[in-house]
Amino acid sequence: MRDHKGASFEPFEVDWKSIDGAESGSGSAELPQVIKQLFSDCEEERETAYWQIDNKVVVQGTLYEAAPYAARLIVDGVLSDPKRVNEEVLNLLFELANGASKSKVEHGPWAGQDIESLTYAIVQETESVLREVDQVGLLQNTQDVLDCLEDNRGKTGWEQISS
Repeated sequence: MRDHKGASFEPFEVDWKSIDGAESGSGSAELPQVIKQLFSDCEEERETAYWQIDNKVVVQGTLYEAAPYAARLIVDGVLSDPKRVNEEVLNLLFELANGASKSKVEHGPWAGQDIESLTYAIVQETESVLREVDQVGLLQNTQDVLDCLEDNRGKTGWEQISS
């Protein structure tokens, strides 16, 4: 089993076509490229990317198998260049940290792990970076994500995932 921490998943390391999104059997081959667009300087491109990701990984608060994999790429983007954090990234981090699922990952290196706990644990890695962004007062939604992480800190099993 692969540890989620610091595991930068390049698209070639995960068979994205086998990772289900909101529509079972739909695959997630486009997610790595769409997540890159989430960090674009172009607001329209970011908004389009946001909706493509949102409609694939978390729909009406329900997390799907693609959620932890998408979270890993988004978190890697935040940690590698905190200046690129934007409203769309923060909105997705909030939805991912606050999302729910009773399912387990079925495909890829995290098969068998709890989707909800794994996704939360990955998003939680952004906490210190987001505290710095929040202190500078750059983005309004930063505090919402930090509050969500604090409120959900006890999500079942997330502590065990890092071991």
